[in-house]
Amino acid sequence: MFRNVYIISYITIFNMIESYSNYEWFLKKDLKEYSGKWLAIIDQRVVTSGANVEEVIRKTNQKYPKRKPFITKVKDKLSIL
Repeated sequence: MFRNVYIISYITIFNMIESYSNYEWFLKKDLKEYSGKWLAIIDQRVVTSGANVEEVIRKTNQKYPKRKPFITKVKDKLSIL
């Protein structure tokens, strides 16, 4: 019983690390060509993009059923924090 908990934990940690890596890549990359669009990022590359998040998720899940993509939207205007 406890082995399954540890396996899930390792998978969760791996997914978190992979997601953070894709997030860092997203922050550094010039993605103005995707302005206003939703992106699915896997292995530090855009694998799907579109105007509708549900469509992006559906297409990505069809292409990469065993992967957990980083999903985000590229703003079409500059945000100042």
